[in-house]
Amino acid sequence: MSNDQKAQKKTMFGGIFDGITKVIMKEEYLQQIHEESEAEEPASNNVTPPLKSGSGAIQTPPPIPQQSGSDVEAMIKKIYAAFEDMNQPGIDFLELWNSVEAMGGVTEQNFIQAYKVLNIGAGNSLTVDGIVDSGKHYIAELKKQIEGGIIQKKNDRQKLVDQQQNEKVSLTVETNALAKQIQDLQKELIDKQQKLAQVDSTYTTPIAAIDQKINVANAALEQVLNQLQGAVDLFSKIKLS
Repeated sequence: MSNDQKAQKKTMFGGIFDGITKVIMKEEYLQQIHEESEAEEPASNNVTPPLKSGSGAIQTPPPIPQQSGSDVEAMIKKIYAAFEDMNQPGIDFLELWNSVEAMGGVTEQNFIQAYKVLNIGAGNSLTVDGIVDSGKHYIAELKKQIEGGIIQKKNDRQKLVDQQQNEKVSLTVETNALAKQIQDLQKELIDKQQKLAQVDSTYTTPIAAIDQKINVANAALEQVLNQLQGAVDLFSKIKLS
């Protein structure tokens, strides 16, 4: 609907449309769409029960925050804005919806009064079937658009889940490899420590045997040298004629 048409309606019907603004869509209308989209989501809000304590125990991740009422309200506003952006030329269900909202809400009496006024503005060209068909069109298009966004979010979620699993697998392989290396190093360390403890017992006896031979050789050499030196000294004192 053009701005000129809107201005013309205000002139023709007085203040009935003065209160029409971006009215927040009724929760009953959008909650159904919201619940349908949630029904397709896997049950991901349940907190995984912690594993029993033990060697294989894994720390339980923090619970996923639950959606708040303010989040739902904000999404309702976005969906209603998308609804407004779908406005088709002429007077149809969207104008009727805004009219009854401005008149106090969706009631049978408000629908009758708003329809009569809008029909006059449309030159008595409106029909109930036409309004209903346009309403069904808006609902189908709105559902298609929002569910398309939900599907995209599901795809984004699946990508993150896949990345999470791949990272867990990769880190598991790496940690297992490191654990194996540590285990091998521990075995090697124990082996080296045992060999170190046996070093003294391996060499003490042969070293002691060599020391004994050295001592014997030194003692024997000292005695022989003393005897020889004594003989030399004695011979040097003899006067031969």
